[in-house]
Amino acid sequence: MRRKYSIGLGIGLIAIIYGKLASYSGGFFSTGYTGSPGDNGMSCVSCHAGSPVTSTQGAITTNIPQAGYVPGQSYTVTVTAQHPTFNVFGFMLTAETSTGAKAGTWSILNATETQLTAGGNYVSHTSSGIFGSSNSKSWTVQWTAPTPGVGPVTFYVAINRANGNSTTSGDHIQIASLQVMQYTPPPPPPVSVKIDTVLDERCLNGCNGSIQASATGGIPPITLSITGNSFTNLCGGQYWVIATDSIGQTDSVLVQVKNGSNPPIPDIHYDQAYSLLYTTAKAQGYEWYYFGQAIPNSNNDTLSLTGMQAGEYSVEISDSLSCRSMSQVLSIIFGNIAEGNAYRCVVYPNPVLSGDWLFIKYEGGPATIQILSIEGRLVLSDKIYHGIHSINTHTIAPGVYLLFLKSSKGDLRTVKFLVK
Repeated sequence: MRRKYSIGLGIGLIAIIYGKLASYSGGFFSTGYTGSPGDNGMSCVSCHAGSPVTSTQGAITTNIPQAGYVPGQSYTVTVTAQHPTFNVFGFMLTAETSTGAKAGTWSILNATETQLTAGGNYVSHTSSGIFGSSNSKSWTVQWTAPTPGVGPVTFYVAINRANGNSTTSGDHIQIASLQVMQYTPPPPPPVSVKIDTVLDERCLNGCNGSIQASATGGIPPITLSITGNSFTNLCGGQYWVIATDSIGQTDSVLVQVKNGSNPPIPDIHYDQAYSLLYTTAKAQGYEWYYFGQAIPNSNNDTLSLTGMQAGEYSVEISDSLSCRSMSQVLSIIFGNIAEGNAYRCVVYPNPVLSGDWLFIKYEGGPATIQILSIEGRLVLSDKIYHGIHSINTHTIAPGVYLLFLKSSKGDLRTVKFLVK
């Protein structure tokens, strides 16, 4: 610990002889005589003729660590007086800030030999505490450090080494000081987020990604949080991972969870010759649907329409990660004309994007089509013949529509389609 010693002008203690020292043991001092700045350098040198005032090192010792005092904690302060031949001693001790204000609180550990004086701002000897042993005398008291923000504190002491001639002449006066610093704790280690693993979303909108994170530094306990409050079941996107320690230090890292991908949307086709539906998409698995309901045992890239009914068909494919994609809906119409020949009608793509072409593949004689909105408003009326008929949907607003096909023999079929 760095200690600073300074020379004062004198000591305002009791007389050096036993009688004088004892006469001040009742603590009658109303002010201090330590030679400190707060005492305006006051001392009793003029009353104690003898050798000049001297400063000394080692007269004040303490158990305050070298790093400084901790506000509010208590420490011991010891004053030691020595002389080659004298064996009667007295002292006065105080503690001050850099501005001369008194600092801390004194407590007596040995009431037989020490006492508080001058309003408790000073410690001095008692009449029983003036006799040394082997030309030396020590006094130990307790000092409680002041509140935070006071800064450096200096202890000042004046020591009277009495020659015992029953007068004020021949005394040896010493003053000493010791400065201690206020302890400043080192800054806490900063908290830091560490991203251990990131598992990206496997399928598009599958929301099965995850992030594993940890934290270093900081003051435990440390809390990890994330945007959305969950480190699992994450959709593709960006997430802030935040570490917060017990004193409010934070660190954050922006983590990207990549969007998953599904297999390409499969195509779907109708083969009239073989009366089947098929897709050319290569996949790990297939499943066909009729009006949105899975068709049992339809785990192939083709679907036979033998024995099937007219309606809306689609196919779903899956890859090795079980990610899935669904085809557009293909509407199939089976019917009979007067001659007894089967006719078929396929509407695609369904749904269709507004402004794109809607195709009607029709096999049969002349027929009339009408497109009505779901509310019953007529949108389009036209005649079609055997082959593929196209309709530009740029004049058709997005919504659900019904296509009515009426053959020349009066057979009527209805197909629902969606314009997006």
